[in-house]
Amino acid sequence: MTELARQNRTTAGACPLCGAEALTGLCLPGARLAASDLARDLTIAVCPACGFVFQAGADMPDYAEFIRHAYETWDGQTLFNFPRRSQDNVAAAEVIARHSKPQARVLEIGSNQGDILALVKELLPQASILGVDPAAHDKLPVPTVRAFFTPELFSSRFDTVILKQVLEHFADPRPMLAGARAVLEDGGLLYLDVPNLERILKGRTDAFLLEHAAYYSLATLRATLSGFEIIEAQEAGSLRVAARKLPGAAGTGFLPPADGPQQARQAFDGLARLGRGRERGKALLAEHAKAGGRVLFFGAYNCFRALYRELSPLLGNSPCVVADDAMQGEREPVFGLPRVNGPERGDLALLCSNNAEVLDRMWERTANAGSGFSVLRPWSTLLCADGTMSDLGA
Repeated sequence: MTELARQNRTTAGACPLCGAEALTGLCLPGARLAASDLARDLTIAVCPACGFVFQAGADMPDYAEFIRHAYETWDGQTLFNFPRRSQDNVAAAEVIARHSKPQARVLEIGSNQGDILALVKELLPQASILGVDPAAHDKLPVPTVRAFFTPELFSSRFDTVILKQVLEHFADPRPMLAGARAVLEDGGLLYLDVPNLERILKGRTDAFLLEHAAYYSLATLRATLSGFEIIEAQEAGSLRVAARKLPGAAGTGFLPPADGPQQARQAFDGLARLGRGRERGKALLAEHAKAGGRVLFFGAYNCFRALYRELSPLLGNSPCVVADDAMQGEREPVFGLPRVNGPERGDLALLCSNNAEVLDRMWERTANAGSGFSVLRPWSTLLCADGTMSDLGA
């Protein structure tokens, strides 16, 4: 990081991993939670020394209280058939089963409804499964301890511990990794699954959320796994990592990646392009709505909810509709929007997912669904009704 680049950025606190002074990469004032109307300014920081990307202030008590309330009041509504067989879930379950014992004692931290545990149980019928999750779900389909995870909850150890879409919720992952290690047998399997920062930045995906305190490349994630040996790593919309617990004292160190400064430069560039794309995309939506055009939110669940809460003030009284074929019945809250089967002539279809891999599939489907409508992939590309495309972040 050059001195000129430092002068053009504000400081954003110490890096949770290496302690170096981090710099601001992206500011999103008044960002919204997916599950409520609560809002908070969101600042994404980048460590120029080790390349770690994180939410500034996510290690402060006020953030902990803010986000704890969000987790505890999660409605737990079953939006998908159980177990949810998304490509991501199936891929995760296959990695876990491939490296677990047939009779493994499996614990999932942050198990939600227990979809992953159920899929693992199908692949390993002799395994025993247990989840731990703080949300007040009703009629959970798998055995679940209703609590925030601490190692003291458990008097025995497990052969497999799952952290799927959990580690990104902690500014410093090391206490959670140490806790997972404490309940894991020597030689046991730790499965990690986190959003893939490289795909987020490359696709300028709307994945910088209040709920996420940290973002990982494979190199950064590897550097946090002191005391573990990675035995498989998959880089898709999510990073899927299987690691073995090495015997001996728990590792709590962090060895910065050798290419940390290079990763930081790439992160700053990607965040800058994302910021430009975000502003231009929002302006296009506002212009379309002002002209009386209909906006179609394509896709539902968390990304749709957060985007609708943020964008609805820009859309005024313009007609808005929603389409998604992954839901069953009417279980997804859609803010009273009419449901449609797909885009029509004159629509602007906004793709709603914060997983780059899912967005690829959504883009292919909508781009080939017909003509006469526009498609906006947040926050990178606009496919116009006449078939031309533009790069929002250029």
